[in-house]
Amino acid sequence: MKFGQGRPVEVHVLAEGPRVRLEVRDHGMGIAPEAQGRLFGRFERLGNTCRPGTGLGLYIVRQLVEAHGGSIHLSSLPGQGATFSVELPCSHM
Repeated sequence: MKFGQGRPVEVHVLAEGPRVRLEVRDHGMGIAPEAQGRLFGRFERLGNTCRPGTGLGLYIVRQLVEAHGGSIHLSSLPGQGATFSVELPCSHM
């Protein structure tokens, strides 16, 4: 929501065999390819640093997702928004 520039944020959940994928897409400013590699690092902040935050949010998300056997990916281009995809193993009860 913070980086979506007031545009809608889409959330999708998809079952893909033994895995579940959660996708969150915004239509905001996007993220340059050269900045994407460090985005999940501890205390990393991109763009306008006047926005509140510590740079820990995506780092913590990655740690939690990986601790549950999953992975997180980013697809983005400047000016075209960003899509974060979390894949987790699906356990049936």
